Amino acid sequence: MANKIPKLILGLLCLLLYFGPSSQHDKLEQGQELKFREELFSAEGKFKLGFFNLTSNHYYIGIWHNDDNRAREDSLVWVANRDNPILNNPGSLTIDDNGNLTITHNGNLSIVLYSGHEATNASAVLKDNGNFVLCEKNSRRQLWQSFDCPSHTLLPGMKLGVNRKTGHTWSLTSWRDKDVPDSGNFTFGLHPNLTDQLVILLHGEIYWNSSSLRLTKSNSSFNYISNEDETFFCYSEKTNSPQLTIDYLGILSDDSGATLVDCTSASSILRDGCVAQTEGSISTNRWWIWLIVLAGGIIITLLCLLCYAKLKKHIAKGESSKKRQKMLVLELGGSAIPSIVRDKVKEQNNDRQASHDLQSFSFESISVATSNFSTENKLGEGGFGPVYKGELSDGQEIAIKRLSKSSEQGLEEFKNEAILIAKLQHTNLVRLLGFCIQQEEKILIYEYMPNKSLDFLLFDSSKKPLLNWAKRFNIIEGIAQGLVYLHKYSRLRVIHRDLKASNILLDEEMNPKISDFGMARIFGQKVLEENTERIVGTYGYMSPEYAMNGVVSTKTDVFSYGVLLLEIVSGKKNNSRCYSNYPLNLIGYAWQVWNEGKGLELVDSTILNESCPPFEVLRCIHVGLLCVQDKAIDRPTMLDVVSMLSKETLQLVPPKHPAFFINSVQEELSEDCKIKPENVSINYVTHSVMEVR
Repeated sequence: MANKIPKLILGLLCLLLYFGPSSQHDKLEQGQELKFREELFSAEGKFKLGFFNLTSNHYYIGIWHNDDNRAREDSLVWVANRDNPILNNPGSLTIDDNGNLTITHNGNLSIVLYSGHEATNASAVLKDNGNFVLCEKNSRRQLWQSFDCPSHTLLPGMKLGVNRKTGHTWSLTSWRDKDVPDSGNFTFGLHPNLTDQLVILLHGEIYWNSSSLRLTKSNSSFNYISNEDETFFCYSEKTNSPQLTIDYLGILSDDSGATLVDCTSASSILRDGCVAQTEGSISTNRWWIWLIVLAGGIIITLLCLLCYAKLKKHIAKGESSKKRQKMLVLELGGSAIPSIVRDKVKEQNNDRQASHDLQSFSFESISVATSNFSTENKLGEGGFGPVYKGELSDGQEIAIKRLSKSSEQGLEEFKNEAILIAKLQHTNLVRLLGFCIQQEEKILIYEYMPNKSLDFLLFDSSKKPLLNWAKRFNIIEGIAQGLVYLHKYSRLRVIHRDLKASNILLDEEMNPKISDFGMARIFGQKVLEENTERIVGTYGYMSPEYAMNGVVSTKTDVFSYGVLLLEIVSGKKNNSRCYSNYPLNLIGYAWQVWNEGKGLELVDSTILNESCPPFEVLRCIHVGLLCVQDKAIDRPTMLDVVSMLSKETLQLVPPKHPAFFINSVQEELSEDCKIKPENVSINYVTHSVMEVR
């Protein structure tokens, strides 16, 4: 009997070893969680999915080869949250009650991998080809797959190209460094002009192209397919486990480790097709960088010496270096200022000296600059008074906002704008040059924008051809960058509340500048939203929760941005009734043609005639529809918007029903469709709808 016990134990161990793999699941069911140190295994054990970290406290969800002989960074084929790593606590992967695939972490924070079609019986399966697929089990409908959002590795069955109907692109993006999965500098995919060539891009510029397509010499092949719905290369296998990987140096290699493209190599074979910098020119550019740094250091040193000399001069005169800067705030706040200080202000207004970047102007100098506020110099009426163009004695052109003496509402806007914009500095915000407060006069002085406001060009059929697609996309990106600064990175957390085409000014190079902060609201850094009884803004751009309930948040600006984006793409106003066979407003029209797979019908005909990339235009429409979704919680942040616009490989979720969808049809088109120059606002002028709830 004693001899049988060890044999019995040994037999049980063998059974456990034999049946052990059956406990390894390839599927995540709805309501289940996949936690740190838990993994999914494909049916035949070729791939596994789970959380990982490399050399830091940044955690990611990824898929890698189930091969213990490889280092983790070498076996990884896909990273889900590469640009949104989880800090410290890895969290869990789950399919929630609505069928959304999310990574939850640090309490109630979540990273959404898929959110779209609501499903009550969904599951996600890791397949033996390395694809992670989310399906609705009842209908067997595929909701999402990892193959549609590649990272740095191409597996058989994956595509490189573009979906012409949705604008979604398939391409590889290198890592930022050897052990940093964040998106790097190199992109491998279809040629931007949708030709039958593959390219590697470096910072958006062609670095290598496959004019001879040498990739077919490996144990793999590319099939080129192009139709009205899609244009792509499909990668198919000829070996047991082929793959292509682009590394952080832009080197393309296959599964065997053989290098296919290396533009830094001395080998002419590996550099065949390279059109970017060679190693020597990269070295040369580094010398230029050092020269620029050295020159910058010298300039900064000289400026510091100059500032020090001026400071000594002011101290010698007994002047306070901060008085000028503070006087504007004191005057606007209505504070009682001692007469001795008032006298000092009058003395200081006699000349125009810089206090940091904000200058104090005398009323006399402003009067001369505007030819005594002549009607020829008047640009229009702003929110709190007239706006004039002026020219200083040194030839600098300026825009001048003069507060109307009878405007109580204007005084509040004037205070708000002056105090706010003096603290904000960003290339996509209009720059306040200075101010003038003298007796009853209160004036703000801005840099002048020669191309006036966006609506002046966009809604005028004779002028809109000046805005080609490249300029429009630059404007779309610039406005987004300005809003990210206001919402996240400025010293004050600012909600603009009146973002619209007439409040976007254009400099001489058509770069956008957000203007008119009279309605803006300052938030605390930890405050997510507030309620207000004073609803201000412009109908057509106001979010539903703000217009109806007075709820203000960053998503208020996101909605306005979405409307503005759709206007830039279409060249039509949101409140125009220009579509006889479709919903009357722009949002409704965009939503309908998008769902019909006819997104390009929304695009302004003046840019469709030029060679603009259709996938980029469609991606912008997609982002715009995400921004105008009915529920604020569904809208992306402006930081998300910037990522969506700049990273073509980022998978976009389908947009949900938009707000203010007008579903009726009018027989005759509105007069708004017949754009007239006088219907657009003038530089620095806004016509905001004011209404008290």
